Amino acid sequence: FKIHGANPLNPDGSVEKNVGGNINLGHRTFDSEKTEFLDGYLEYSRIYMVRLIYEPFNEYFFSLNLNYLNESLQTTRNERFDAILVLSVKI
Repeated sequence: FKIHGANPLNPDGSVEKNVGGNINLGHRTFDSEKTEFLDGYLEYSRIYMVRLIYEPFNEYFFSLNLNYLNESLQTTRNERFDAILVLSVKI
């Protein structure tokens, strides 16, 4: 679970208030010197992960990774599910 304080945006996409939410946007001369913790627009990310490993024979492994991502961002909502099956052999 992650919370991020993003810079609030104007309708045209420009930054309304710089609260330090973007590393690529440095402090400008007209920006405030002080901000509160998690100031700006709150963005939420939730990541759930499950990993199952099965060894049918010595040194042969099946691994199943299930990942679910749910994000509520300032401009979009993202949802993604990934499933990865891996067969590995240790030599």
